[in-house]
Amino acid sequence: MKNRGSYLTIDERIRIKRLLDQNATVAVIAETLNRSRQTIYTEIGSSEKSYDPYLADQLAKERSKNKGRSQMITLDPDLRKLISKMILEEELTVPQISNVLSERSSSGLTVSLQTIYRYIKKGEIPGVTMESLHQSSIKMGQDNVVHIPEWLCQKCGFSKGDDFEISVSSDGSIMLKKVT
Repeated sequence: MKNRGSYLTIDERIRIKRLLDQNATVAVIAETLNRSRQTIYTEIGSSEKSYDPYLADQLAKERSKNKGRSQMITLDPDLRKLISKMILEEELTVPQISNVLSERSSSGLTVSLQTIYRYIKKGEIPGVTMESLHQSSIKMGQDNVVHIPEWLCQKCGFSKGDDFEISVSSDGSIMLKKVT
């Protein structure tokens, strides 16, 4: 059975180089290392004669370190500031921000909702917390209580312990009026 799911070691890379120097075919190298031919083709690329096992190992380690999604937000402080501005000043929701960033991107890169939320939770978007997010909808909790988001409280001048008059219009809209 072929060795699947594990990366080539430096020892295997050195063996590949020795076998290439002996003019072994890719099939022979693959069989010797108990690897697929595709793994060997991928490893040596088009440079069979100039294959450097040490450089290949170093490059593989670099690729492995950078594996996964690009951490665009972490790498770009200007992007984090822009997201902060969009939330705090422009009062956009996270889905709106994700869409705006996708539309503005000339390279086709996107920032997913999950990524934005993750960085907010980690405290990496300046001045933004989960409580300060502008949400276009609010859910009623299991205790039949509606929690007013922090950003809306700030915008309306609401404080904890305030009293309100509540009225319901014919279309089901609810009006809160702070009792002064």
